[in-house]
Order: sequence, then structure tokens, then C-alpha cells
Amino acid sequence: MPRPKDGTAGFYYQDKWNSLVCKNREFTIPEIRKCLQNQRLHFWGDSTLRQWYEYFALLMKSTLDEKKAANSKFGPHVAVDKAFNTSFYYRHHGFPIRNSWTPGKDIHYVPNMNIIASGGKE
Repeated sequence: MPRPKDGTAGFYYQDKWNSLVCKNREFTIPEIRKCLQNQRLHFWGDSTLRQWYEYFALLMKSTLDEKKAANSKFGPHVAVDKAFNTSFYYRHHGFPIRNSWTPGKDIHYVPNMNIIASGGKE
């Protein structure tokens, strides 16, 4: 896609992004819920991705299952929307971790997450 000569990709106006590069579409909440119906979404990454997980979980009016979280910031976290059969999973990425609130024993590599989720060991 061609970029404007001054390098500006777009701008915010009234809390909405307006692209100068491509035509973007705004989705309604019912459209988002229908699109995510019967889906399982996995969010594995940093705190920014955790915010996206929380946003979608709230948007879908999901029930958060915080009991499974070994660490409230680190996860794992699960949110389920039973009405639309949608599940959201969040887990913080593995090393490198640059904080003091994450115990090393709680850090697992993403390829090993299925083993851990099934009750096995890494």
C-alpha cells in the first residue's frame, strides 16, 4: 500500500482511527460477537497482549476464571462466553522477563503449554 509522502499513516478523530493508507471498517459489537462465536482464541505474549485479552473478554461479557492463574498478572487466565461458545486464553511469554513479580517456576515456553494444560510436566 502506498504511504503518504510525509509518512503519516493516519490520525485519530473522535476516538476513531482514520487511515490515510487504506480503507478501514468499524465493526459493531454484535458483529464482533457473531464473528467470534464458536471460537477459541489464544493470547500468548506480554502485558500489552494481556490488555487485548481483557478487552475481548469484557466485550464478549465472558466469565473470567481467575482461580487457575498461578500469578494474577502472568496467568494462565481463561475467560468463557457460554452464550456464544467462545473461549479466551492468556499466558505471558517466557524469557526474557524483566520484572521482579514473576517467579521463574511460573515461566513456561509456549510449545510446552499443551503439556502443562493436560496435567503433564515440561
